[in-house]
Amino acid sequence: MEWFTKLEIQNWSTSPALYMRRVGPYGPENRVLMETFKQWLRTHDLFTADCVIVAAALDNPMQIKPVDCRYDICFLCSESVAKKFSAEIACKQLNGGRYAVFQIEHTVEAIQKAWNECFAYLLTHDYRPNLQRPVLERYQKQMVDNCLCELCIPIQD
Repeated sequence: MEWFTKLEIQNWSTSPALYMRRVGPYGPENRVLMETFKQWLRTHDLFTADCVIVAAALDNPMQIKPVDCRYDICFLCSESVAKKFSAEIACKQLNGGRYAVFQIEHTVEAIQKAWNECFAYLLTHDYRPNLQRPVLERYQKQMVDNCLCELCIPIQD
């Protein structure tokens, strides 16, 4: 049995995003940031059935001191929503591109296993990860409500 339930190759467009960032070692504090961000979204009536949240580990702790590692939690939105909240929360463009999207169980164990297995799996199936772009965890509310999420690995064209 595979560690993922589905694999798709997807091409994403660049998208505006509202986000919160923390700097420091990756770990339990990332989950705290996620909960804080989801509460902010609820407060502004943005945590709806079609809500998409993307978590981005922007730095490799093998290359950057863990104390300097950046972690962003992003809400994908329209330009008008980004503009509406730009004075209150950080905004950026989340770059698009080609991704291998692994659908996995939304558990700590399954996410950790996916991180441990995904790169070797891609290489053995002739996909080359593009590590110039960050790996993303995508949480579509409707999927999370069904105990699923996605690990999205940027791949070369």
